[in-house]
Amino acid sequence: MFDVSHMRTVDVEGAASRAFLRHLIANDVDKLTPGKALYSCMLRADGGVLDDLIVYWLGADRYRAVVNARHGREGPRVMHKVAHDDRYPVSILQRRELAMIAVQGPNARVLLTKVLEGWDFDAATVIDGLKPFSAKMVDEFFIAAPDTPARTAARWCCRPTRSPELWRRLAAEGVALRAGRARHAALEAGMNLYGQDMDETVSPLESGLPGPST
Repeated sequence: MFDVSHMRTVDVEGAASRAFLRHLIANDVDKLTPGKALYSCMLRADGGVLDDLIVYWLGADRYRAVVNARHGREGPRVMHKVAHDDRYPVSILQRRELAMIAVQGPNARVLLTKVLEGWDFDAATVIDGLKPFSAKMVDEFFIAAPDTPARTAARWCCRPTRSPELWRRLAAEGVALRAGRARHAALEAGMNLYGQDMDETVSPLESGLPGPST
């Protein structure tokens, strides 16, 4: 397991939220169904890649974006500026209070189910039902699956007040702390890394990143 709370969670809500995100990022949120997610990149006005991020559709006019650590502060600032300058009436809320813990390994689902069982929801049903690049909001937890069908990959838990308890429960089950594994997992999945494969001078097309037709 590793603590990735330095990544910034940003909620985008409002009747114009879909149009705003279609304007802001390269990939097309029209592809999404409730609970599903997509990987994309936030663009500068000239098409350069400001950051890559994951966007979840929570349903209706609610989206949740997880912005990478490199631009944890800059990304939300750009979102606010674009919404203001281009007159998108959306609410953009940085969820600074949320912690994020990733769990990776062949027993990830089994262990998460075990430590979350009894916290006011049926953890087995929720976690076993997660498909690649999907998420569920349950009680005070935001539980998301990664962008791979492998059941050995990381499982994300994002929640406001109970991360110390969750961390202790995982440690008690023998889950080891692994620094730097998030970057290794991205490399293993063949994902681009900001500053290495893409930056503000490189377009999504040049980086091989997903766009509306991919």
